[in-house]
Amino acid sequence: MAKKVITKKIALKKKKKYWVPILATREFDYMEIGESLVAEPSSLVGKKVVVNFMHLTNDIKKQNTKLHFKVKEVKEDKAYTEIVGLEMVEAYIKRVIKKSREKLDDSMQVITKDEVKVQVKSLIITRNQTKGSILALLRKKAREMLIALAKENTYDAFIDMLLTNELQRKMRDTLKKIYPIAVSEIRILQKLSA
Repeated sequence: MAKKVITKKIALKKKKKYWVPILATREFDYMEIGESLVAEPSSLVGKKVVVNFMHLTNDIKKQNTKLHFKVKEVKEDKAYTEIVGLEMVEAYIKRVIKKSREKLDDSMQVITKDEVKVQVKSLIITRNQTKGSILALLRKKAREMLIALAKENTYDAFIDMLLTNELQRKMRDTLKKIYPIAVSEIRILQKLSA
């Protein structure tokens, strides 16, 4: 005789998912920069979000910069973030480099006043072609200035200076005494440790 096979249907319980808003830092008045569909809000901790700076400030001149946020905590079903990086758009960098100019790239690790290690990559473009000795001096002065500014300021103050273009302005004012500068920017900033 044939045996009758009985199969049990196991009901899978699905957790209900809901949208959790992701908020920017206090510099942007905790503006909503996105939202994520999750079952457990605490699973958002560590999630990274990239936002164009123009969308946060409603200033078209800031469209060349992308900000990297990382969710650090979730309170009352809202995800709060911190800025962990900044990056210039490649198309902007290609556009500002002209044929008869010199481009200086530099990469360094600096430590802020509150012991946060930060990777900083600067971009300096001169108005004309110049000698290697002048380029070396420009690179050295820019490096010294960025290390000194990082030591004097906390990580949040350093980011504020960067977002308000105060850091770039100080760098340009210092370097133009050596040789005329067309562009002085921080190409990439990345938080390495706390």
